[in-house]
Amino acid sequence: MNSPHPATGAKRAKRSLCAAFVIAFSASVFAQNSGEIPEPKEPFIAAPAERARWEVIATPRSREQSGPDTTKPTGEGKAGSRYIKRRVVTRTGEIAREIQEWSDGGRSVLWMVGELLLVEPADSGPIQLINPRTTPFEKLRNRAEFEGFEWLHRANYRKPVPYKGRQAYLFEGKARRIAHTVSEEIVYQVKKKALVDVQTGLPILLDDGSVKHEFHFFPTPSAPLVLPPAVEARLREHEAAMNIIRVKKPARNF
Repeated sequence: MNSPHPATGAKRAKRSLCAAFVIAFSASVFAQNSGEIPEPKEPFIAAPAERARWEVIATPRSREQSGPDTTKPTGEGKAGSRYIKRRVVTRTGEIAREIQEWSDGGRSVLWMVGELLLVEPADSGPIQLINPRTTPFEKLRNRAEFEGFEWLHRANYRKPVPYKGRQAYLFEGKARRIAHTVSEEIVYQVKKKALVDVQTGLPILLDDGSVKHEFHFFPTPSAPLVLPPAVEARLREHEAAMNIIRVKKPARNF
């Protein structure tokens, strides 16, 4: 039996060493790539900058599943089916604006000025002024909170996932829902999901079990927001009324 030529054995050993190096290098690269995505840290949702602009597209689950071909035309849906299908939020310092596009074709505009919320209704009615701190509209005053993500906790975090060319943190949970019929109240649970951008910490998607909300962020606004004349007039009217109240308020005797 002929023994292998020393040079041949050396080549085989070299090939084996190279193969082992490639395998080890690939494993190392894989481990490094996996380690590039750290665990999410609190707060799990970052607040947008003082100057920022983004939109939120809402898709009800029923509409998404049935598809556009089976969606009823505007105005023929059931009562209560009207919803905000798109919100465009712009913040520039003390003033923020939210443009709301409704599923029935309506459009309304919200202005957040300091502590106050002013609403331009879709029907071109009078400007409504609300103090959000004393009403359910508190979260509308500061969209930086990104309402709907309060349930995000360490226990709800699942893993990093790719989403439309980005890496996102996946959170999953459950929500309690109540449905009322003529004769009974039905309590049930739905699954909810959130995706948070790994790099920015900003929301990408929120599916609360009823509606899917997808977030898109735009470049920083180059100019500050300016209040429309009607909104500015309503704000000045409110400030004047508050000044009168302060003047007429009697001093307290101690």
